[in-house]
Amino acid sequence: LKQEEEKAWKKIEETRKRSQEITELREQNANKFAAKEQFYKNKWESIRTAQTKNAQNRDMSKANREITKQGIQEQRSANVREKKQQSHQLLLAKKDREAAERQANQDRGAYVRARKEEGLRRLEEEKLQKMQKYREDYEARTASEELLRSRTDALVANMEKEEMELIQRLQNTQTVQRNAYE
Repeated sequence: LKQEEEKAWKKIEETRKRSQEITELREQNANKFAAKEQFYKNKWESIRTAQTKNAQNRDMSKANREITKQGIQEQRSANVREKKQQSHQLLLAKKDREAAERQANQDRGAYVRARKEEGLRRLEEEKLQKMQKYREDYEARTASEELLRSRTDALVANMEKEEMELIQRLQNTQTVQRNAYE
């Protein structure tokens, strides 16, 4: 009986020992599981953090790309506006230059016409002056000739009168002589 009791105590002791081992093993397994769970939880958190960070980076990168794209678009629009403005300015400058050239040509043409008209007017004036001088010379010559003719006519008339008087005197003398002979 004592042996049986010892055997029983031995079995109890073994069972207790075995139970403690199982408890320890369970505890170890629980600790391992908890550690594993914590590891996976940490890993999952790390993955989620990385995913969140990646998503944020993607969003930031997308926003930066959008900003860059918008900046490029605005720069292109500004360049187009600037080129249009430059083109408009060049067109205005060209129109101004052409208008100035047209005005210069008109002024030059007007000056040439004015000089030509002045030349023609001067020629006409000289022609009129020459004609006036010719007329005055002609009138003076005509007046001089008329005066000379008038004087000549008067002289001829006077000479004719004297001749008539002389003829009359001669006839009278001849008559007196004839009467004296008779």
